[in-house]
Amino acid sequence: MTHALAVRSVSLKFILCVFTIVLADFLFFRQPAGWTAGLFAATVLLLTLSAHLQIMRTPGGKPLLFLTALLLPAMIYQPGFLPVLMFLLGIGSLLIIAKRGGIRDAVSWLRDLRYMGLRFLTRWYRDSRVLAAIRRKRGTRLWQGISYCLMPAVFTIAFLWLFTKANPVFSAFFDHLNLRLSLLSQPLGRWIFWGLTGSAVWSLLRPKLPKIKPLSFAQKAGEGSRIESIDENKWVTPRSLLVSLIIFNALFALQNGSDIAYLWQGIKLPDGMSYAQYAHAGAYPLIVTAVLAAGYILMCFKDTKRTVNFNAAEKLVMLWIAQNIFLVFSAINRLLQYIDAYSLTSLRIAALVWMVLVAIGLALITIRVFFSKRNIWLVNMNVIVLLAVLYGSCFVNFDRIVAQYNVHHAREITGNTEKSYFDFYYMNRLGAESIAALEWFQYNANLTPDNRRLLQDNLAYQRTRLQNDVQNWRSWTLQKHLLAQKHGLIDSAY
Repeated sequence: MTHALAVRSVSLKFILCVFTIVLADFLFFRQPAGWTAGLFAATVLLLTLSAHLQIMRTPGGKPLLFLTALLLPAMIYQPGFLPVLMFLLGIGSLLIIAKRGGIRDAVSWLRDLRYMGLRFLTRWYRDSRVLAAIRRKRGTRLWQGISYCLMPAVFTIAFLWLFTKANPVFSAFFDHLNLRLSLLSQPLGRWIFWGLTGSAVWSLLRPKLPKIKPLSFAQKAGEGSRIESIDENKWVTPRSLLVSLIIFNALFALQNGSDIAYLWQGIKLPDGMSYAQYAHAGAYPLIVTAVLAAGYILMCFKDTKRTVNFNAAEKLVMLWIAQNIFLVFSAINRLLQYIDAYSLTSLRIAALVWMVLVAIGLALITIRVFFSKRNIWLVNMNVIVLLAVLYGSCFVNFDRIVAQYNVHHAREITGNTEKSYFDFYYMNRLGAESIAALEWFQYNANLTPDNRRLLQDNLAYQRTRLQNDVQNWRSWTLQKHLLAQKHGLIDSAY
């Protein structure tokens, strides 16, 4: 790239970066986030595409761009952590495609994402060398012009700030437009916000990845993405592997036998212990156990062939994997029983999804071991399954599912005295999606006067909050608008 083109490219990207900082400040600084998250995400996507047009010419670029853009309606309808996370992964993947010409495999993809994530705060500093070179070679007049404008700009800002302090009319006007910078009253928070936003946007406009051999699409799938295999001889020998598999199978058999007796057959537990306590005690540790077991299995096999070739070990490995899968389903059963006793939460849904992913991972390990697949194949398949689940979850309203489940399975509805009492405080945390469920619960549940009063207070709070969010253009979302119309909080022609 010639010097003139470099100057023009950096200057244009600097202007786009400043524009994005101003937009982010106007939309988000000390303001509630609503559909504006989708608007800002669309702006970032357009900036990324305009700065890296080669995305459209790269295999896989258009489908990935479509999937990333499909998240924008989800963020406009109801922004949340998961859609934002998947959007950031999509943007990062588009940048990798633009710089690499494609994505080799899941490991290199994760490595590039980590590289960009760790350096997004320092990318502008590295480019400052380029700007310094521009200043030395061609920018004398430009920088002189900036210095001439700097002093009047500083005094203008100072006078404007003093006038807003001295004149209540000016102060009210700038407060209404949200144009006052408040640099003196809150300098640190706003400067940090600008710095983080500018650094992130600059790293999108000028990404940097570690140098590797360019990807050729003429290569066979998986070629050039070899992972070093673990030297299993440092960890196990055929004899020690056989002994360990015998011990592990015996331990897992004891645990699975206990679960079969108490959870699946319903044998009476020791005095002082409930089924909910038993279920909760092992729901999460058993998943960790299965993950550790999977890691041990992978350590015992090379990347291209089996370490052990005698039938006894093969059968013990198959038995142990089967026991691990059964262990995961026991953990799922434990969690379902705990949910039945103590209600459903978003974290418990996430735990159920995680347990299913672990079971799928164990099944993939079985395929990898007994069909002599490579470790890179296993990593790719697990990452694809994980991303597919996370992407699909962006379009699922989990808060509504939780609210509807809890009101229909509450102790006050079913009359089951072994269940815990209805958790009004958690329902309040679910936000506007709990209004319909609480209204149904109000007319169908057997409530004490205190609980009925608490429920009415929760409903009044949620309705007021929803109405305020819909009336504020920044916090407005399509989901909140439709809910407000449904519950008669705004006119249908609003």
